[in-house]
Amino acid sequence: MKRVLSIVLSAMLLLSLALPAMAEADRCGGTIIAWLGGDPSSYNPNMAMDDYTAMVMENVLSRLLKFDYCGNLLPDLASSWDISQDGLTYTFHLVDTKWHDGEPFSAEDVIWTLQKVQAEGVMGYALMGVTAMEAPDAHTVVLTLGEKGAYCRHGGQTIFQPAFVVKAVDTTAAGDTFTGYFVSGLAAGTPLDKLMRRAARASSIAVGRMGAADSIPLAAEVDAAEA
Repeated sequence: MKRVLSIVLSAMLLLSLALPAMAEADRCGGTIIAWLGGDPSSYNPNMAMDDYTAMVMENVLSRLLKFDYCGNLLPDLASSWDISQDGLTYTFHLVDTKWHDGEPFSAEDVIWTLQKVQAEGVMGYALMGVTAMEAPDAHTVVLTLGEKGAYCRHGGQTIFQPAFVVKAVDTTAAGDTFTGYFVSGLAAGTPLDKLMRRAARASSIAVGRMGAADSIPLAAEVDAAEA
């Protein structure tokens, strides 16, 4: 019995020593078979985005940009992209490629897809803040955010808060101010319509001042502006 046990333990030790060596060796090609706990509910990500659909589609479809395993943005169908200084305009420069049927891939295809998702897709809420989509040429897509205001969708309720028209001198803290007042309002149990207005008001005050943290208004200032 002891001899059998020693043989088993020796075999396990040899296996444990071999596995790291196998894992560290570079491998090219081959096939990976992944197991899922269920079937995708759809193969159209515009119609469904459950976990199983997402796991399959992210390995099938291309996107403008993609993430690596560290959360960094990488090029995909867009070879590069630019963001305006105020953070409201995103310009994507597309790669020169073709669809599976040989037709050229263009900026119009991107805009059609985004408009379809925005109007009908299960992830349409993610594009609610996009107020303009333009294709200045076949390989350039320009998306504009937030000029008209902000949307919030929660529990089947959609609220639009128009932007307050002010003379902006520095938009550095606009987003952080809005988010900070929005989150604090949620924590306080403020109704969505009221906290959206308060966050927008705070942001409008911040953009009228120079600086980042120094431009964020105090709660008393926002109260006075709302009075």
